[in-house]
Amino acid sequence: MIIGGLGSVKGAVAGSVLYGMVIAFSPAYLPADYTFYSIIFTFVILAVVLAVRPNGLYGAAE
Repeated sequence: MIIGGLGSVKGAVAGSVLYGMVIAFSPAYLPADYTFYSIIFTFVILAVVLAVRPNGLYGAAE
């Protein structure tokens, strides 16, 4: 919800797809000893989205 933007169904879908892809693909591309970093990548994406677009990907400015 936070990544996509509060009150936006399209944003909730986009945020959940982005979150799911990061969780699924990060262990596949990281070395076997570093798969636990996939959780950290989700927080990095959250921080980047909130730094660039504080209202989320599809959130409207208030």
